[in-house]
Amino acid sequence: MPRQKRLCLGALIAIVSNCIVAVWALAAPPAEMPSAVDFPSEAIARTDIAQDGRRTIGYVEYVVIEPGNLRLKAKIDTGAKSSSIDAINILPFTRDGKQWVRFSVVIDDDQHLPFELPVVRTVGVKRANAPMQRRYVVELGICLGGVFKKSDVNLVNRNGMNYRMLIGRLFLDESFVVDPASNFLASPSCKVPGSG
Repeated sequence: MPRQKRLCLGALIAIVSNCIVAVWALAAPPAEMPSAVDFPSEAIARTDIAQDGRRTIGYVEYVVIEPGNLRLKAKIDTGAKSSSIDAINILPFTRDGKQWVRFSVVIDDDQHLPFELPVVRTVGVKRANAPMQRRYVVELGICLGGVFKKSDVNLVNRNGMNYRMLIGRLFLDESFVVDPASNFLASPSCKVPGSG
């Protein structure tokens, strides 16, 4: 099956799964809510794993980005094909005849982490009520829950947005089911390949 058809089928399965979860959540009787002291302020480690091996994650999760061991709050965006990260000072340059990009990832308003990485490609991203935007794509390691994957991530200034990172369908593909009614279901705890 061609990659495009697999991605469309994967996206359709994710959408149907999310609808089933949402309908089930609405139909279930309300559970007694535990007191606020029962929940830690950080991500709650939960090991909901579907029969097909996919892990359940919430609408917002913490991720760890490599290189840099950078912990960010990310929005899980099943409407986006690719992942994106908040980057500023994006400057392309050539190294050994290949295209690279220098940029800083925004950690908070006063703190930035500099990167220099090879450019995988550039993409045109459609935006609501705005012209298409060209973006550089780099490969980053992403840890979500107990899953570590190298993934293509596009660089964009997300100033004014609520989340520093969006995780798209290409990263989620075949590994996760999203519970849109929940947040922080999977604490990032991965063994990064090559880290010892």
